[in-house]
Amino acid sequence: MNNLKNKQVFLKKLSKDKIKMNWNKNPIKMDMFLSFLTIDVTRSSNHLGCCNGWTQLVGMDGLIIKGGVVNGIEYLDSLEYGKNLDNPYNNFINPFYLFQVLNNDGKAFFLNYYAEEIKKELYDASEKLKIADINKKEIYSFYEELGFKVK
Repeated sequence: MNNLKNKQVFLKKLSKDKIKMNWNKNPIKMDMFLSFLTIDVTRSSNHLGCCNGWTQLVGMDGLIIKGGVVNGIEYLDSLEYGKNLDNPYNNFINPFYLFQVLNNDGKAFFLNYYAEEIKKELYDASEKLKIADINKKEIYSFYEELGFKVK
C-alpha cells in the first residue's frame, strides 16, 4: 500500500481490543510478544496497578506495553504508541502500527492472529468493487440512453 491514507484506513479497521487478555480465548503471552520486538523496552515498577498484577513496559516513541499476570503467566493486554495514530482521543493501537519494530516472526504471528479480520476486510473491499462496477455499468447505460457516447 503506497497510499498512506488507504493504509491508515485499513489499520484503523483492525481492532486494538483483540489482544486484550480479558475474555480472550487466545491471549498472547508477554514473553512471546517481547521476543518479537527489535527495540529495547524497560519494565516499569511505578505505574497504576503494579501492586495488583498489572505490568507495564516502556520503549521508544511513546511505546507503552501493558499486561497482566494471571495464574503466574504474564499476558499482553494493550499497546500505546506514537501520538493519536489510531484515533484523536488516545494512543492505543493494534499491533500492526508496530510493524517497523517487529521482527519477521512477530509480523507473521500477527498476520495469522488477525487472519479472520483481514479476510473480512478483503471480502468487504471486493464486494464494494463489485457494487461499484454494477453502478458504473448502469450509469454508462443510462448515458447511452440519453444519446451520449461513453468510452
